[in-house]
Amino acid sequence: MWGVRGLVDQIHAQGDKTVRDYIKNNKDKLFFLNIVVDDLHVHKPDLIFVDVRKNNSVFNGAFTNFDYLDYFSENKKFKDEWNSYRYLTTIEGKNWLYSIFKLDVYKRI
Repeated sequence: MWGVRGLVDQIHAQGDKTVRDYIKNNKDKLFFLNIVVDDLHVHKPDLIFVDVRKNNSVFNGAFTNFDYLDYFSENKKFKDEWNSYRYLTTIEGKNWLYSIFKLDVYKRI
């Protein structure tokens, strides 16, 4: 789910007040959410990596937090699919090269 960051950054670059407001008012929101839900439903990935870093997005030139699971959980179909996943572990970079990474890993049960 860290790939969503690119979308978030593009939205912020357009000067919208908040990412959540933009996506809620954007006609493509349902399409975007359904792609993610369909992927979970059809492919049933064993592991899902969620970017949980602080300041994982940029808004108006400043870093900010974007909670992927909170955002996606606004969709009932996503919540239904997400019930099949449980937190497994967190992967966090320990040296300077990978220190920007912090991913929560969820496993399909």
